[in-house]
Amino acid sequence: MDLVSVIIPCYNHEKYIERCLSSILNDKYENKEIIIIDDGSKDSSVQVITGFIKNHDKNKIIKFYKQENCGVVKTLNRLIDIASGKYVALIASDDELRNDGIFNRVEYLKNHPEKKAVIGNALVIDGNDNILKKNAAVDLFRAKSKLLNSKKYFNTELILQWSVVGPCLLLEKSVYNEIGNYNENYRIEDRDFYLRLVENNMLGYLDDVVAGYRVHGLNMSLSAATDKVRIECAIINQAHANSQKHSIERLFLKSYKIDEKFLGKKHKFLYWVNKLFRYAIILAYRNFLCIFA
Repeated sequence: MDLVSVIIPCYNHEKYIERCLSSILNDKYENKEIIIIDDGSKDSSVQVITGFIKNHDKNKIIKFYKQENCGVVKTLNRLIDIASGKYVALIASDDELRNDGIFNRVEYLKNHPEKKAVIGNALVIDGNDNILKKNAAVDLFRAKSKLLNSKKYFNTELILQWSVVGPCLLLEKSVYNEIGNYNENYRIEDRDFYLRLVENNMLGYLDDVVAGYRVHGLNMSLSAATDKVRIECAIINQAHANSQKHSIERLFLKSYKIDEKFLGKKHKFLYWVNKLFRYAIILAYRNFLCIFA
């Protein structure tokens, strides 16, 4: 059984980190290490983690580090450097694993050797573990289930309708050597990284709930997109446009040049017009693909 490194960047999640850690320990995949970096939390996250390790880490598989705040992207890259497993699984400190999510994703990669990374689906849960939605990809991110499960159209669906749920990625660590770590110049580093995975045809999809994606007051307020974030998204999409195999995907990503042009200016109304027009066209195209998926 190959070693899996579960990496957790933590910042101000004293309320949720114990549930996160317990869910990982309870996964039936035995050969794992858990690596946590507290990124300068201002609450009692450090004390909670220390107490959890003392009381529950009987097999000494948890490695805990503290640092001054430097942001999630740099923290993720440091976690990757520390990880010693063949596989790496990412999870935020306010999320949790479900249904033996490590074991099932490792099995997927072993059964699909042509892939080096896999994402699953997740429940959407609130701060008290109540289930809000049973299918995060479809109900929260408006993905088309038929396209996610289609070998032919999976990559297209991810490009046209961003539907990656945070705690659902597991990959071979070697992938980072092949396509690079997370770009520390971006705040939405995951979009750039997943586009690299898609371009190299490394990513697969497991139609199974592997995690609980937590929605609560803090991360809901942080998720509200600012113009700076929208501009960064536009820049990332344009950077990957020419790497796409199909013209519709290239045109879709290149259309974000219009977003970049109009955002933050007096013509912001035109940004929303362009966005709605693009959404309508892409939705129609995705519905068309569903006929053949």
